[in-house]
Amino acid sequence: MDEKENMYMGLIRSRCPQINITKVEYLINEGRHNDVVIINDTYIFKFARYDWSVAFLENEAKVTNLIRNRIEPLVPAHEPLGREMVKYNIIKGKPIFRNLLLQMNGKYQETLAQQIGNFLKTIHTIRVEDAENMGIGEFQNPITQNGWKQLVEGIYRKVFPYCSDYTKEYIRQVFKPVENDDDFLSYEPTLIHGDLSACHLLIDSRLKKLTGVIGFGLSGLGDPAYDVGILIDNLGEAFLKRVARYYPNMESLVDRARFYVTVNDILWVRDIADMIITRDFTNFRFDIRERDIMPLGCRW
Repeated sequence: MDEKENMYMGLIRSRCPQINITKVEYLINEGRHNDVVIINDTYIFKFARYDWSVAFLENEAKVTNLIRNRIEPLVPAHEPLGREMVKYNIIKGKPIFRNLLLQMNGKYQETLAQQIGNFLKTIHTIRVEDAENMGIGEFQNPITQNGWKQLVEGIYRKVFPYCSDYTKEYIRQVFKPVENDDDFLSYEPTLIHGDLSACHLLIDSRLKKLTGVIGFGLSGLGDPAYDVGILIDNLGEAFLKRVARYYPNMESLVDRARFYVTVNDILWVRDIADMIITRDFTNFRFDIRERDIMPLGCRW
């Protein structure tokens, strides 16, 4: 074991002496902000990798403990064990890979769509007052109606030197909706997941059912269309149409959702431009995004 693994095991043994440890799996640097240790295929321990990422652990505990008794699939309670670590029971399941989703028959896709739709509908209708009473704050949306002009100016300055004329015009067109409509990004805030990527949606690959939702560290009060956008980005708009059958008025969110998807890609490019300038790639990760493209070998 290296120094960090030794430290984590020492914390686990000192704070959970009742656990008879027979198996250990380390997922160091696996997440953006936290390290993970899995004990006996039963318990997950999350450790804040940085001082500033303690806030994500604290937020995840607040959110999951607010919603876990209200939603299906199961969201386990997070038990804080000091400021820098939390413990919860493991959820069995694998991430939803889009190529596997598309190879499922319509019945199984519909079951998953219903579960995801019900999850989103439930979390988005939790009372704002209940979230605020738990100390849950605003979701840090990367773009807002009031702040988009300054953000766009920075994108043009940092990203355009690396773009062809075609790409520059494409980016300009992305921001036309907020230029032309002062209320385009207006919304009634709800509790949102904020990071509803495929790796945070777990399924039983045998039963083809959702077993859990994880990754609530970024959750907060924000635009429900942001969750819908991340879902489009990962599972595609065709599948979203299935989900919409179980989420009333989802169509009213779709345009903002599409906007967030496209802007998030541009923001990623902006961050890369910053890294090129500063030569600081410490937190750089390649994120694989599964698009609305059928897997190889699937016939039309």
